Amino acid sequence: MTTFNRIWKTKRWQHDYTGRRITSGLQAAYQMAAGTVLSSRSYLDANDMTGTEFNTWTASGKLTTTMFVEGGGYGGAFGYDESNRIIYTLVEHPVTRQKYVGAVTYQPNQVVGVDDFQWLAKVPRYVRFATDSVSDGFVASDALGNVYSGRLSDLKQKAVLPAPAFNLGVFGFKINPTDHPNSGQLNTLQSNGVCGPYAFFTFGNANNTDPRLIVAIDLRDQTLVVSHEITPQHDIQLKLSLEKGGHMEPEGVYYDRRTSRLIVGINRTEGWGIGRFGYWRTHSELYATTFFNAKLPDISQQ
Repeated sequence: MTTFNRIWKTKRWQHDYTGRRITSGLQAAYQMAAGTVLSSRSYLDANDMTGTEFNTWTASGKLTTTMFVEGGGYGGAFGYDESNRIIYTLVEHPVTRQKYVGAVTYQPNQVVGVDDFQWLAKVPRYVRFATDSVSDGFVASDALGNVYSGRLSDLKQKAVLPAPAFNLGVFGFKINPTDHPNSGQLNTLQSNGVCGPYAFFTFGNANNTDPRLIVAIDLRDQTLVVSHEITPQHDIQLKLSLEKGGHMEPEGVYYDRRTSRLIVGINRTEGWGIGRFGYWRTHSELYATTFFNAKLPDISQQ
């Protein structure tokens, strides 16, 4: 029985206003009240730094607008407040190469940089940064598995990321410090999210080797409350099996209070095939589930 329902996917052959073609590769994505979607993905900017491309999409998966954040990084996670169109994300100064997290208003079909941010807080390295405006919370993770958390208002005031609250290694995860494929001994950390007292994480490399995991940790006492392996053909259906070259890569993760569901981004292969012949493409998709709600009782109290 499938425990995850697909609620959105990209259409094929999408192009942003600069002509870049997009069919998959979205790193994190949020679905809005009207069914539209805001997503992030990476690109190489004019300063030879990894920038973040934020895209808006219709409910049917058609790309509508794009904002480029120069020096924005890989885009593995971000926060968004739909009420004021503010994105919370990473950015790097093109000269000093100092990295920050901060807030910037979404500006359709524009290029923005560090000077366009409303506020900035220094970070020591690339982090995946996510926020929860309802509870005034944030969570961030780095390539070493360090997890940072606290109040968003405190971060804005102090203008520097606090020391790590814990490392994911204490829960038995062996974090892959790079995005290079491994043969399954390491856990590839993909993204993180936060809602109330809970931090969420996804694991699993694109090469289908290490386990595809959804993890939830209670930030109050740093306890593991969810550790679920996403199983092909049970949680999510695959038309092209992993054994035949299909992909099912977890990406962004967040809890949607509006619908009381956990939302997970998946880059998944789909298409058709008859015998040796077929036509396959990887799409970026969003899946929703209520499967974990019983283990997340305090979200509703926030």
